Amino acid sequence: MVVLLILLSSSGTALSVRAVDPSPTIVDPGDPRSEGEGAGLVGDPFLAAFGVVVLGLLASVGTLIYLRLSRET
Repeated sequence: MVVLLILLSSSGTALSVRAVDPSPTIVDPGDPRSEGEGAGLVGDPFLAAFGVVVLGLLASVGTLIYLRLSRET
């Protein structure tokens, strides 16, 4: 980064930069990943929700087991 700044400051000419045209572009409507089902509904959302619930249950059971095994008697 420092080398780039030194090179840019040591050059006698200023760099010219061209900006992009500010007019809006028309984008193809729709999500190319889905086949007309809706915006971004790819995969199975119920399976993902089930996975989150199972992961939460495993974490809580693991925490309880750890607490039972590590408590002082």
